[in-house]
Order: sequence, then C-alpha cells, then structure tokens
Amino acid sequence: LLPSYLRKMSIASFEGIVPCFIDEDKFLNECIQINQDVPVVMLSGIKEDVHACAVTDLHLGSYIATKHLIDQGYQKIAFVGSLKSSKSNIAKFDGYVKALQEAKMTVHEDFQIYGKSRYKEGYLAAKQLLHLEVSPDAVVTANDAVAAGFIKYAVSHGFRVPEDVGVMGFDNVPIAAIYEPGISTIELSLREMCCAAVDLLIEIIKGNTGIPMSVNFVPKLIARKTTDRRHILSNSGQDLFTE
Repeated sequence: LLPSYLRKMSIASFEGIVPCFIDEDKFLNECIQINQDVPVVMLSGIKEDVHACAVTDLHLGSYIATKHLIDQGYQKIAFVGSLKSSKSNIAKFDGYVKALQEAKMTVHEDFQIYGKSRYKEGYLAAKQLLHLEVSPDAVVTANDAVAAGFIKYAVSHGFRVPEDVGVMGFDNVPIAAIYEPGISTIELSLREMCCAAVDLLIEIIKGNTGIPMSVNFVPKLIARKTTDRRHILSNSGQDLFTE
C-alpha cells in the first residue's frame, strides 16, 4: 500500500516522485491512481508510464560480480536474490546466468534463493546452502546486508571466508567496507543516481522537454577480502584447483 504520508501529501498535490521502494512497480501504479499527471523519475529501468530514469546497469553489475568469482577460481556459484519477480532481481539473475554460461558452468536450481533483501535472509540462505550435499563455494547476493548475514552464518559455523566460500555483495554501502572480512561488492553510484534523478525531476517540473529520458551509470567492482581466494592460496603455496 502507498505510504500514508504520501497519501497526505497527495492532498496538497505534490509535484513529482522519485520512488525508492523494493516493489517500485506496485508503488508507481498507486501513485498514478492518485494523480496521473505527476512526473515520475525512476531509479531503475524506463517504463512507458514514467517520464525518465537514473539507473545503473544491474545486469552488468551482476555479470561483473559473478565473473570476478569465476576469475578467483570459484566453480560452484550460488545466487541469493531479492523478490523473484522484481525487475532488479531479474536483471541481476540474468547477469549471473550469463557469466556462468560464458564460463560453461552449470546453473544449479538448488543454488538459487529469493526473498527480502535483509541481513536475516542472508543468514538463513547460508544455513540452507552451506549444508547441501553438494554445496556452493561462492555466492552472489542481492546486497551488502544479505552478504553480511551470509558471512555471519558461515564464519560462526566453521566455514572460512573466502577459502571455503566466497561472498559478493551489491551496492557498496558503508557496511561493506567496515565489516570483517571486508565485503567484495558492486558499486552503483547511488548518490550520483539520486542526484541525477532529482535534477531530472526538477527539469520536468519546469517544463524542459529537451532533457534525456535516462541517465546511465556504469557499475564498478570493489574487490575486498571475501573473494580474495587466489591471493590467499598463492601465499599458502597451494594450487588453486587442488582437491
């Protein structure tokens, strides 16, 4: 349901919206029902019923994350996503699959878990995945909070990160840098995206029709300890692929 504070704002005819919610499609549809003329700038892909968007390529980000794990020598990579039907999750999953297919690796259905993008879900995902008969040796997660939860369970139950399991986050929020071990992640330029979205919205409200429909940002790999497997194994004198 549309947040109550926004319903109150609708009475005063708010001039524009930048949705920042998990289920953006549902949120957007409710906004349109209240005021079909309100300008909307999304922090995701372009839709026919929005004016513009500021977006980082999530498909590419997930592809980069998965490829990084492959380059580090991981061979059984899981995916812990957000809501399965959400556009952001679909984009990330497709990027994950593309990287695996390029490396001729199997996309295991048992290695896929979906839910709310929270610390708790990461913890529970690790509990499920790490005790499979054939368990993954790495995971791409929906965000850094999920990654932190996954790491917490793994470390507290005797799994070494990154030696036994590598963990990739997403977003590069502050917790990724201060967590121990430091979480490898994908930086989405969130501050720049939000600023660009607000700038676009202001120009739309002013009636400027000469602005671009979208502002696109390129995701960036931030490699930290949770995926640094090659460095650790090379320092210990072990061969990366020795059983």
